[in-house]
Amino acid sequence: MGSTPTCPTNKKKNMYSVSRQKNKKSGSVIAISREEEGAYLSPFAAFNHAKHMRRLWLEEGEVKVRILIDNQAMTVGQAEKWSNEEYKDLPKCGTCGQILSGQVYNHRLCSDRLFCSERCSDRSFHEKMDQLNDEEDIEYL
Repeated sequence: MGSTPTCPTNKKKNMYSVSRQKNKKSGSVIAISREEEGAYLSPFAAFNHAKHMRRLWLEEGEVKVRILIDNQAMTVGQAEKWSNEEYKDLPKCGTCGQILSGQVYNHRLCSDRLFCSERCSDRSFHEKMDQLNDEEDIEYL
């Protein structure tokens, strides 16, 4: 309908990776890193996997395991707070709120917002058209 696909260069399918590491400065850590082709789309999914990996490593006998994000060792609580803040900063669909990744869309009536699919873009387009038609009807009264 009114959708135009666009591919911003900073939108990738999965953006976070989680790995178990020994770090000289912080000791045993579960590292969460931002990557173009990571295994997780959301910071919540990456955090939850890191928390699970940490628990398993502690069960294996490791004494202290921290979570490492942006070269900063964090407690589980600090990492959870990071995931919430990180989520707030991610680009989201202007209709459904899904995290944007891969191909994104927009339309001629709303060039300042991006959408996750043609369906969401078309829905926004129709809502804008209905709003413009309603405003036009009010002017004639």
